[in-house]
Amino acid sequence: MKTCSRGFFSFFFLILLVGVGIAIGLLYEFQARTSKSNWHYYQQLNLYDEGVRKIAMLCLRKYSPNECREMSFSLNGYEILITLIQQDSQSFLLDSVVQTRNLLNGQIVRKVSRRILIQP
Repeated sequence: MKTCSRGFFSFFFLILLVGVGIAIGLLYEFQARTSKSNWHYYQQLNLYDEGVRKIAMLCLRKYSPNECREMSFSLNGYEILITLIQQDSQSFLLDSVVQTRNLLNGQIVRKVSRRILIQP
């Protein structure tokens, strides 16, 4: 009778140990994927954010500052919001937000920046 109960506890402990090992492995795998995908999203956010200044300059060349005060659009799942605040006749504060949703974990990944824009 004692041999049977020891075997049962050994089998139960082995199943528990394998379950914990699998759970830890899945946790590390998910964290690695999340960090790699976040790196990819931040690279994309930086690329889109570099183009914001060019978009604002083109808008100011073609339209008046009042028409370019606030702009927003979506591009490939990325939302881009641009706000221009006129300081004097040639200088503007350019506030931009570029954001998207991480498809692996559902978090919103966002880059906010402020620049001084001088119109020639």
